[in-house]
Amino acid sequence: MHNFLNGVLKEKVYMEQTQGYMHQQYPKYVCKLKKALSHLKQAPRAWNHKLIEYLVKCDFIVSDSDSSLYIKHNRKHIVLLCIYVDDLILTGSCGKDIQHLKEKLKEEFKILDLGEVKYFLGIERIKTNEGIYLIQRKYILDLLKRYGMIGCKLLSQRMEPNVKLEKDNGEKVENVQLYRSLIGSLLYATITRPDISHVVGVLAQFMQSPTCVHLNARRKVLRYLKGTVNHGLFYDKENDLTVTAFNDADWASSVNDRRSISGYVILLGTTAISWSSKK
Repeated sequence: MHNFLNGVLKEKVYMEQTQGYMHQQYPKYVCKLKKALSHLKQAPRAWNHKLIEYLVKCDFIVSDSDSSLYIKHNRKHIVLLCIYVDDLILTGSCGKDIQHLKEKLKEEFKILDLGEVKYFLGIERIKTNEGIYLIQRKYILDLLKRYGMIGCKLLSQRMEPNVKLEKDNGEKVENVQLYRSLIGSLLYATITRPDISHVVGVLAQFMQSPTCVHLNARRKVLRYLKGTVNHGLFYDKENDLTVTAFNDADWASSVNDRRSISGYVILLGTTAISWSSKK
């Protein structure tokens, strides 16, 4: 969707005439933009402002926990709309309400309805008769290719048990930026892989000055991901929707600064919906 073209500029912005569309009589004139264009720094803000302004008119309210999530509900049904730049995900409890909102959005903006979500921001959505799977198979495979680990051997463990990584253990890594880049990529993979949250959180503590020991631990995570590339989250449609939470802490476990590591996971039925592991 070229939704940036819907954004109305509140500032005066001029652009040079583009090649092939120059006025023969006034070739040195510039154009004053009425609406935003892609790659214009004002474009995302102008589009977002107009969209949110319209959603508020349609009785949507922003979520307290996520500023990109807008909610509209009445006594019977609820409609949810999630915004990412110029991509929108729309869902709700009533098909008629969803279709009505789509029609209203098409009247206001030039948008394209792509149907049910299948792939969004590196996350694959697979719908079956039993429920919905959320996996990052393609993202993880691309990650393995990017860092030369696509042909690596499989590993059944994310991290060696009872191993305490220290900040000064081993030789310093020369390419620090590469290590930091990979940790950032692994952090994004935790969106559907809570099983690697702890080990990635541990490795992220050494981004300032990683060593070869930390680099080897990072490779083990990639080998584990290759063997579990199809793992993810499954939301059973027969779920009882009971919310359960588990919390634990490893007091003063860090060998570097004696700080504690805590973690929690919140389940909706049998599937995780929120989790964290941090020092």
